[in-house]
Amino acid sequence: MTAGGQPSDEQLVAAFKAGQTDAFVVLMERYRRMVYFVALKMVKTHDDADDVAQQTFISMHKNLAKFRGDSSVKTWIYRMTSNFAKNRIRDRGRHEGEEVDERLPVGDDNAEERMAHDDERRLLADAVETLPPRQKEVLRLRVHQELSFAEIADALGVSVSSAKVNYHYAVRSLQRRLAGESDA
Repeated sequence: MTAGGQPSDEQLVAAFKAGQTDAFVVLMERYRRMVYFVALKMVKTHDDADDVAQQTFISMHKNLAKFRGDSSVKTWIYRMTSNFAKNRIRDRGRHEGEEVDERLPVGDDNAEERMAHDDERRLLADAVETLPPRQKEVLRLRVHQELSFAEIADALGVSVSSAKVNYHYAVRSLQRRLAGESDA
């Protein structure tokens, strides 16, 4: 059980393997948002993200009984989502450099603050886009998906030290770039 009294991912996988099909529904609900947002970040459109999420959960259902536990369930699901999204990008001929407009409405009515917030987000998003692909992917996994360095390494097929180094370089590069922007 998890700290909140919910069954762990491993317990749900074991329950599914034992024939309790409702365990899959719990896993799907647990990772629904993560799958959708990982897909959206990569494929850029809501329709494509929905398709990738659907493919991911269909594949997950077909293969969950064969899951060996070589990685965490979360990493396994992330990897499937990422692979389906890459296939979608390849099939559609999209360019990796395109970015989703991430602006979210801010609850404050102060237009100047909203504009400043939007400008900061835009500067950060632009700075992230200048990173080498591996650094960008490690940064997104660490910040947006809150994966550990071990999970990142597993998801990307690199060593833990490589994941840490790429993250460190990404952060340092962003700090330099943003410091240069504020000096201008």
